Amino acid sequence: MWPLFGMLSDIPMLVIRGELSNTLTAECVEQMQRRNPKLPAATIPRRGHCPNLSEPESAAAIDLFLAGLG
Repeated sequence: MWPLFGMLSDIPMLVIRGELSNTLTAECVEQMQRRNPKLPAATIPRRGHCPNLSEPESAAAIDLFLAGLG
């Protein structure tokens, strides 16, 4: 999937992962950021693979990301 991910490098993206996810690992997010240094990422504490985005940490990450699109 890395070639497809590379094709998205000009599209603004934000990664939000749950700290307890074994599907989207911290190592995978690090690799994503090595391949796209502009990619912001947030890790939501005490959440599994799919944070529900109602967490304060998720909201803060989304607000910061959207503000940067300005």
